[in-house]
Amino acid sequence: MRGRQLIIYLALFVIAVSFYLAYEVAFRGKKAGFEESEARLYTLNPIQVTAIALKNEQEEIHLVRQGGGWMIDRPVQTPALNDQVQRLLDAAVNGKKERVLAGSRADLAEFGLAIPRASLTLMSGPKILVPTLYLGGQDPVGTTYYARLGQTREVFTISASLFQNLNQTLFNLRNKALLLLDVDKIGSLKVERPLEQEVKKTAEGQWVMGGAEGVRADGAKVDRILFEGLRGQVASFGPGGEESAALGFDAPNLKLRVQGGAGVEAEVVVGSAKKKKVEGGQGESSEPEGYWVRTTERTEVMLIDPSTFEALRLAAADLRDKHLVRFAREAVRTVELRRGSAMFKAVWENGVWKITEPGQPKTVPDQIAAFIQSLQGWEYVSRLAGNASSRAAKDLAAGSALTVKLAGEGGLEVVLTVGTQPTAEGLVPARVGSGPVVQVSAGYFEKLPPDMAVTVSSPKAGEEKKGRPAAR
Repeated sequence: MRGRQLIIYLALFVIAVSFYLAYEVAFRGKKAGFEESEARLYTLNPIQVTAIALKNEQEEIHLVRQGGGWMIDRPVQTPALNDQVQRLLDAAVNGKKERVLAGSRADLAEFGLAIPRASLTLMSGPKILVPTLYLGGQDPVGTTYYARLGQTREVFTISASLFQNLNQTLFNLRNKALLLLDVDKIGSLKVERPLEQEVKKTAEGQWVMGGAEGVRADGAKVDRILFEGLRGQVASFGPGGEESAALGFDAPNLKLRVQGGAGVEAEVVVGSAKKKKVEGGQGESSEPEGYWVRTTERTEVMLIDPSTFEALRLAAADLRDKHLVRFAREAVRTVELRRGSAMFKAVWENGVWKITEPGQPKTVPDQIAAFIQSLQGWEYVSRLAGNASSRAAKDLAAGSALTVKLAGEGGLEVVLTVGTQPTAEGLVPARVGSGPVVQVSAGYFEKLPPDMAVTVSSPKAGEEKKGRPAAR
């Protein structure tokens, strides 16, 4: 045991001595020749800068100011992230030298400046405004980086945070939104595959189904497609010359077209999934790393993550608004439920729900609020037609049906009737007012106030087949 401890102590001693030598000899030896400085890198108004040339170990990037923003014109023509470019520019014009090496005969290779890690040139059009800034190696302790300006041999240090702000990559600087078109201005979304449907925005800002007069679209779903899908961030970019079939663009998962202001259009095609490599490189995971996408706005193909794909995939679902009822939750002042002789009633008084029926309720006020919230989100599965609708209408007229009434401010009045005889496994009929008969999930009964508990039996043999029509 003592021998092992001795080895451990010896190893720690060697590490300590190595650090001492690195710090005292390498760092302090270099530091000794440096003098403190607070000099700014440049005396320049950033408004004067209309172009930026940035070169690092991987790529050369050229940015130009265009209108009120920035564009990347090399190595690819694409919009830049304005905030990111502005941070880079502000860092350059406000950056300071921390320490300057005395004398002018520095060995540039010693400081990683003979072949710099990166360079930054600020221009007005083709005219270079100030000497190019070259970024070199890191000091032995890692708190600063060496740099020089233009063709001088004066070496100085800059902070690590300034180095990080200046040493940007193409991926960091570019706009990574899947769709460059402003999604706030999109007025039409047309799905071409795997089904055909269209939604349009009215002058009042409501989404409606194209080709179906008066049929509302589900605004929440459309917004998710736009703001989580089309405005989602690209995970990576690839060259545009890839084979379409190899990336699934010949038989895509999704194909849609959007139209923005002034008739500007863009097409989005979602191809196949890219399989995630198993850790260690042996085989592929069953879960995708992402999905390949191409648009008419870019020459490159893109990879989006699965969450962005899931938002986009809503475009392949039925986008009709299937909410049973629409009302403002805060406007509700009375809740009434009836089924046969059973009755439940609550009124909103002085900021709380007061139950007036039954006299000794099992329900508590929080359960009433939860019931109203769940009612607001209840959606129908499909409409019933023909004989199935006639049978369900009889059930809704029977005394065993549940009637829900809401009343409140602004003339709010909602009457919903829900049957208890299943139309199919897990489904019961429902109707709002005198509207069409639809099928809804029987699971909603679980969210009723406890005083109005309802049990639904299984459908009789043969009724499930008769009761479930094709979705409409």
